[in-house]
Amino acid sequence: KKSFHSYIGIDTNIKSINWCNRWLSRYSDKFRFIFLPAFNARYNQKADGLKSLPFSEDNFDIIFLNSVFSHMLSSDITFYLNEFNRILSENGRIYLTAFIEENVPPEIENPENYIDESSGRLHRVRYEQKFFFELVSQSGFKVETFLHQEISRTKQSVVILQKN
Repeated sequence: KKSFHSYIGIDTNIKSINWCNRWLSRYSDKFRFIFLPAFNARYNQKADGLKSLPFSEDNFDIIFLNSVFSHMLSSDITFYLNEFNRILSENGRIYLTAFIEENVPPEIENPENYIDESSGRLHRVRYEQKFFFELVSQSGFKVETFLHQEISRTKQSVVILQKN
């Protein structure tokens, strides 16, 4: 059993990072929060492109993404899955949520008549299950667990990936 070493939170929203540093970092020096000025059409339009994660290889055991890939297109997801593969330790795992369904187009931003009304860029990006799993496989991961629409409030699916 490994002991808890640290928690590092990353976000493209500087206000969220400042809030976390002000209110959460004071509980432990094991909590760090880092602003990553990466582009996202919904949350950070002023940034210039995607950004590599500022960590060395094999640095993390777990990556947790709640409602992150649900606001990203597949090209961005592929970029970050490759980054996660680089920074995860051997047999590392990723917990993520996303909108994943069977028998739909491979990728669609704000699909009509899906769950509820969408508002704004990348409000809800839905993926076809086989397409999404292929992105995962091409980035060096395998799906360990898939729970369709497991998050009741948002109807997002839960996916746990293991590094190959």
